[in-house]
Formats: sequence, structure tokens, C-alpha cells
Amino acid sequence: MGFGLQGIGETFGRVTIEAMAFGLPVLGTAAGGTREIVEDNLTGLLHPVGQKGIQILSQHIRFLRDNQSAREEMGRKGREKVEKLFLKHHMYDRIARILQNCMSYT
Repeated sequence: MGFGLQGIGETFGRVTIEAMAFGLPVLGTAAGGTREIVEDNLTGLLHPVGQKGIQILSQHIRFLRDNQSAREEMGRKGREKVEKLFLKHHMYDRIARILQNCMSYT
């Protein structure tokens, strides 16, 4: 159905990206790395952190349960985003650019 993640302040959501790579819509908190990775209402659904987010998370779970087409579309968009931005070669390229920039300052 979907992948749920309830975390605070995760710096980089590797688990979130893995779920998206499997074509799952993500249910996550609007905090930390999850907020930067998940596009709300496009690749998943975000809810506020803590107690105030519980009701919204519950609504999001019911929405995905009842809307197969939304689940599939969010999952597809998430997988596309992973393929476009988060595969190993993308990460290697980013690291190489950072290292090149660092070396050019010496």
C-alpha cells in the first residue's frame, strides 16, 4: 500500500529513497531529510511532526488505502525521482564535483 516513516530530523532519508525506488508512496513527517526528498501530494504525503500530525497521518493512510490510482501514481513518480536524482552514479558525480571544488580552492 505505502511506506510509513515517522521520524524527526533524519538528515538524509535513505530508507525513504529505498521505498520510492520500489515504487511505494511515502507517508512521512514534514521534517529533516524526508521533507526534502518527498514531494507532498506527488511522491507521497507529508504530515506534521509529533502529536499534531497523528490525525493527518491517519487521514493519509485512509486516503492511500482507498485510492489505488493515487498510490500507483505517487509510487511511479517516486521511482522516477529516484532514477533521476538518487542512483549511485548521481551521488558519485555530486561527490566528485564537491571534491573538485575543494581542490580548486587550495
